Amino acid sequence: MSHSSDLPNNESASLARIGELLCEAIAILKLEKKQEPFVPVSSAPTTTAKPCQEEASEANSILSQIQKYIGEALEVTPAQVAYRFDFSRYTAHRHLKALIEQGRISKDGRGKSVRYRLKNENTKKEHHAIKT
Repeated sequence: MSHSSDLPNNESASLARIGELLCEAIAILKLEKKQEPFVPVSSAPTTTAKPCQEEASEANSILSQIQKYIGEALEVTPAQVAYRFDFSRYTAHRHLKALIEQGRISKDGRGKSVRYRLKNENTKKEHHAIKT
């Protein structure tokens, strides 16, 4: 088995680049599991946070839209959210979990009988009054 010190410079550089690419691929796989944005190891940090702010704003907008939908429907299942917003069920669960963590909705039941509702009863009544 040869070591990188036994190889010519161009092969050593190639192996180093392969190692970097493997590390980035592993990082992508790990982050996809967590659903976090991927930042390559080899990329330099950016000076502005605008893309992150835009992503956060977009995510908050989606959560607000889901919250509004729940208020209008009074209660929803993850499948209904997935269908309404053209998400996978996994993504619907992730967004619903974020709304729960923010204290904006509550979860009732488990498994196939799970339902999500607005947490604040007054908000629920306001949405129902607007709907009728």
